[in-house]
Amino acid sequence: MEAASGIYRIANSHMSDLIRKATVERGYDPRSFTLFAFGGAAPIHAGRYAAELGIKQVVVPLTASVHGATGLISSDVVYEYGKSEHLLVPAELQRIHAGFAGLRERAMADLRAAGFEKRDIQILMSVDIRYRYQVHELNVPFPAGTS
Repeated sequence: MEAASGIYRIANSHMSDLIRKATVERGYDPRSFTLFAFGGAAPIHAGRYAAELGIKQVVVPLTASVHGATGLISSDVVYEYGKSEHLLVPAELQRIHAGFAGLRERAMADLRAAGFEKRDIQILMSVDIRYRYQVHELNVPFPAGTS
């Protein structure tokens, strides 16, 4: 019983920390909001981490257990393709386009094989860039017509 209780408290603490990151660290006070608990297990934990965050109201809809699944089946299909290549700026645009061309061809082939029509496919490209010795990348959109 003690081990299960400890696991439950740790799980609640982790969820509380995640909500804190999504609110307090972005300038929002969670006490000003109502917590909407959905998913198979969220209602079991919501009361505890709501109390820890000072949230006064928790809503658990009757259909809470299927909300995540509903979102999953109604969301867009997304395929992601990537390629890592070390380039120095200014980079050769022809080399960048060649890298994207292979990824685009692969994406189109996979999506067509999955039954998608060309008119229903949208391809968005971006590059992750960073300064030498920098840890975090900056994602920059790369429009298809960029030359």
